[in-house]
Amino acid sequence: MKQVDWFKNSIIYHILIDRFAGFRSKKNWDQPKFLGGNIRGIIDNLSYLKNLGINVIWISPFYKTTEYHGYHIKINNKVI
Repeated sequence: MKQVDWFKNSIIYHILIDRFAGFRSKKNWDQPKFLGGNIRGIIDNLSYLKNLGINVIWISPFYKTTEYHGYHIKINNKVI
């Protein structure tokens, strides 16, 4: 199954966007509050990830959300 060969040699790094990079203050980093991490923060750190040997990144959802981790997707003022 050549379709999954890429996965067998992958080193995957999961990124919670809000926590990875792009925010100014590290205050409350351990609290369930938004810090402001963003996609630009990830882009700016791609060489760092490459130097770690990471060749696949798994990014948390980036929809409108009620929680910093992005997994409480909000549509029409309802969390789904």
